Amino acid sequence: TATATATTAITEAKANEPDTPQTPETSETSETSEQQGKPNPSEISESNLQKQKEDFEKAKEQVSKLKAEVQEVEKEVEEVDQNVKKLKIRTRDDVLDDVEKRLRAYSEVIQNDIASHSLGGNIVKCSPNECTDASKILQRGEVDSVETCWRFQGSKGFVEFELSKEACAAPTIVFRSLFPNKFGPNKEAPHKLVIRVGSHTTEAELPLLSREEIVSNASDLQKVHLTDAPASKVFSIEITSNHGGSHTTLCQVFLLNNCK
Repeated sequence: TATATATTAITEAKANEPDTPQTPETSETSETSEQQGKPNPSEISESNLQKQKEDFEKAKEQVSKLKAEVQEVEKEVEEVDQNVKKLKIRTRDDVLDDVEKRLRAYSEVIQNDIASHSLGGNIVKCSPNECTDASKILQRGEVDSVETCWRFQGSKGFVEFELSKEACAAPTIVFRSLFPNKFGPNKEAPHKLVIRVGSHTTEAELPLLSREEIVSNASDLQKVHLTDAPASKVFSIEITSNHGGSHTTLCQVFLLNNCK
């Protein structure tokens, strides 16, 4: 029949079509495609190493900054400790005791003094101020009174005084340091001195006393022993420098007679 004939023709045509070859996927092709989606292990290792190095350098920098900050803090703590050590809790009795000691030392000096104005001591020469001002150093009054001090401009001055009676050989000169103010030691205090007795010369260097030192010593009297000095009625004091002040202040001067 016609239908059977058509079916036969279609079957024959399909049988005569050439076969299309199918290329099977090999294992090598599969592996290559998988590798294209993943990074190279060697590249991963180098990248991590570089990042670790950068992180390490940053950590080192932070550690260095921390060490510097710690050193600054330690320095500040040390300064605070030093300041705390300087602080002294003083009671009213402590202050009264210090005052009593200073007055006692002052009284002992006055008992042996032969240079006071009341005993005939007198200023005969001075520079650079008028001798009226310089004569204050032979006045005897309150321990901390500036009325018994000679203040002049500059760091050099000269004063010569004469006694009413001759001092024994090798006497002792005592200077009262101007009591330091609340801000610290007084830089106007004399530093280097030249003391002359006749032809004898004695050079002296006076320290800059602090408030703490004066309090602990309970006296601001500084002594210069004139060893080998001859007996004399005339003495001179030449100040050649102070402790850095624009003026110089010399307070009470005592001459202690060492006669036995």
